[in-house]
Amino acid sequence: MFNSFLGELFPERKLFLVCIVHDSFHIESQLLEFQGNKIKSFCDPDFSSIDWKNMDLFLKESAARFVLSCENFYLLSTFALFVSARVWQECRDLQMNQGAKQAWKHLLKVKSQKDVEREVLFEPEPWPVKALLRWRALRG
Repeated sequence: MFNSFLGELFPERKLFLVCIVHDSFHIESQLLEFQGNKIKSFCDPDFSSIDWKNMDLFLKESAARFVLSCENFYLLSTFALFVSARVWQECRDLQMNQGAKQAWKHLLKVKSQKDVEREVLFEPEPWPVKALLRWRALRG
């Protein structure tokens, strides 16, 4: 995601949290530490200090708690993607069969749907994140 000219708009060291939401009681998460556009390390984050079960993780307020927890513990800027297990699997299938460009397009399409239940949330979502998502959907 950070491997483009837009990646230069982000801090040199940053964290990217990926949360795959199966239901309100089960999530999978990975925390990736980036040095520039290279992954420096990764881990399973400990969210035992957050009472997240039965919480709507696609609300900005809920997602912000996870981001704040990572920023406070690791002292690095954190960006997060919350995605439903269904959308995650669809993106993986598209990536394997049609390439990265189609997977990013699908992710943006689902993210922009306003009339259905949310299944994709980026937190925070400053303009560089929005630009990067659109760039990835165009370029793959």
